[in-house]
Amino acid sequence: ACERVVATGVPESLEVEIGRLARWFLVSVYRPEREHFVAAFVDITERKQAELEVNRQLAELRRWYAATLDREDRLRDLKAEVNALRRRLGEPVRYPSVEPVDAVGA
Repeated sequence: ACERVVATGVPESLEVEIGRLARWFLVSVYRPEREHFVAAFVDITERKQAELEVNRQLAELRRWYAATLDREDRLRDLKAEVNALRRRLGEPVRYPSVEPVDAVGA
């Protein structure tokens, strides 16, 4: 990045992990004059750790959401089966919320 900034004069910023230090840094590089560059380092380790935790929690929420949807689909299917059996026995449906709109009034 430093070579590009010196060559082009276009400032750059990048996030870098230094494994030996177990730290993350935001490195901003710019060229104040030809053949020179300035680099500023900001420790962003806490932010990166928070991002990792948020991503972990988001993945967990997505798993729970998918499991809940699967459970809801299965419950709806079971209720529809109960309704079908009750109709075959000549009894009123027990779960009108899973019936097609035109079948509820029938």
